[in-house]
Amino acid sequence: MMQKLQQLFITIIALMLMNSWSLAEDYPTITWDQLLMQSSVDLSHNEISPEALQNYMDAQDQRLPNQALSGKNIAISGFVVPLEWDQASNISEFLLVPYYGACIHVPPPPKNQIIHVKLKEGLAGIQTMDNLTVLGRLNLDGNVSEYGESDYLLVADSIQYDVEQKNQAFIWATLLTLICGLTICIGWFVGICIQQKNKLLMRILLSFSAGTMIYLSLAVLWMQLNVLSVGLWIGGFVALLLLNRILHTQGKLTITALVIHNIPESFIVFSTAMMNIWLGLLLAVTVICHNFPLGCGLVLPESVKSKKQQCYRTLFTGIMPACLAILMYLFLRSILSMEYLIHLSALAGGMMLYVALKEILPKAEPSQYRRSAILGISIAFVVMILLTMLIAIG
Repeated sequence: MMQKLQQLFITIIALMLMNSWSLAEDYPTITWDQLLMQSSVDLSHNEISPEALQNYMDAQDQRLPNQALSGKNIAISGFVVPLEWDQASNISEFLLVPYYGACIHVPPPPKNQIIHVKLKEGLAGIQTMDNLTVLGRLNLDGNVSEYGESDYLLVADSIQYDVEQKNQAFIWATLLTLICGLTICIGWFVGICIQQKNKLLMRILLSFSAGTMIYLSLAVLWMQLNVLSVGLWIGGFVALLLLNRILHTQGKLTITALVIHNIPESFIVFSTAMMNIWLGLLLAVTVICHNFPLGCGLVLPESVKSKKQQCYRTLFTGIMPACLAILMYLFLRSILSMEYLIHLSALAGGMMLYVALKEILPKAEPSQYRRSAILGISIAFVVMILLTMLIAIG
């Protein structure tokens, strides 16, 4: 009896392995770059400039679909944007995109990087921005939906979830997001240590922090240059201007602006890392590079707040948005639109500009120490431009 059960078990395992091998042979896995023809424009790391980067990005957007894949069976992984579902919430059509929506700090994917997926039967359990692998026949048939235009149609034969990979991605995404938040705390601690010992370095760091805030504020406005975003951006600036007259307390406005800014930013880092850990790591490095000086900007004289009180406020500023972003991804991603995050980011952008000009920069005493202020702001702009270019290339 036991021998028959063992044989049955071995047979089931063998059939499962044969099925996996068959799927791998019948549906070869491709990357998003393989969907496109080779680009005629290369970006040399020795000649990086805004003009060269723009030409490179334009060329990527205009790359034609790979004709060799037309009518072929493929397997490709991506994020889900639902299009059609029935009353039982069974999804029959969705868009597959290479990364979470359109990252706030990065342009949205062009139509040559969006796949329209059609299921033969409605499937339950799929949520917005789920990370999955689709196996099916790819056709180069363009389609226009309310969420964007796509160059491809993929008739799905199978949908795969990798539970183990998803669990590992969750662990790494959580670590990256929390580290980004903790960097603010580290920046504050370094600022406390050098506040009295090296006032010149502290002034440069404060100027760097202000320059980082100004850059992020202007970048958010430039990326979403429309009436609503501009209105929210101005509204954020005016809101803190009015709050300042009511609160009359140093530090509170800075914390308010940073928390509102860090919620969508943390969400983007976490959700991107869930899909692609390396792209998530690149975004996390960018966030870490500007969170550190922002933490320095939270340093207040002890006459205003004790170090213990400052420490608690800094931990709140760094960790709370990260935890909230993770919870939003777990419980709200099916109803949370990227549009909401973009609007929240625009509001925070106006707030950060006010904080940079009215709270952080005055601590660097630019009227008396003009050179250190200019140096810190200049370094901040150079660093942030380079990091933005690095994300675009990545």
